[in-house]
Amino acid sequence: MPTAAVAAASPAAGSSSLDRWARSIYLESRQDDAHGNTPLMKACLDGKLPVVRALLAAGADVQATNYYGSTPLHAACCEGHSEVVRLLLAAGAPANARGGAMRETPLHAAACCGQLGAVRELIWAGASLEATNKDHCTALHVASCANQTGVIWALVKAGANKEAKDTAGNTPLALACKHGQYAAVAVLEELGAKA
Repeated sequence: MPTAAVAAASPAAGSSSLDRWARSIYLESRQDDAHGNTPLMKACLDGKLPVVRALLAAGADVQATNYYGSTPLHAACCEGHSEVVRLLLAAGAPANARGGAMRETPLHAAACCGQLGAVRELIWAGASLEATNKDHCTALHVASCANQTGVIWALVKAGANKEAKDTAGNTPLALACKHGQYAAVAVLEELGAKA
């Protein structure tokens, strides 16, 4: 599917013409890009809510993965497209799917990128706060390393374990200290975390 075609699609195009366009792209071409991104994943990356809605109505697979193992939900979370995240979750996208080289969940992706809206959608949908990646880091570890203070606050208030340890024995606070993420250190200490 040409990227220009996705970019050209807009709510102004009218929902019936958009639905027909999405069905033809998805059902007839099913063209993935060089990374194995499906038309749905590309629409999720771009935050094209009407296109995502039309592709889902046409039968697009919310669990499809690209060559790296990432799902459309990973893409939407990383880019912070909260409405797309909500729609994918409602369509049955697995909130705890693991993808990428680090085998991270969508919550890891949203936490790392500081996408607070996506983090909240995942929390409300029941995503695991304790799911770990390949290095046994939780989303709180990832947010702490990336200095994402709003995400840290949201995760801890939702019940994330402040004392969880990665494979090297680091807590989120210890990782924030090691990486010089002083704002994260301050928030974690305020929330009662221990190194």
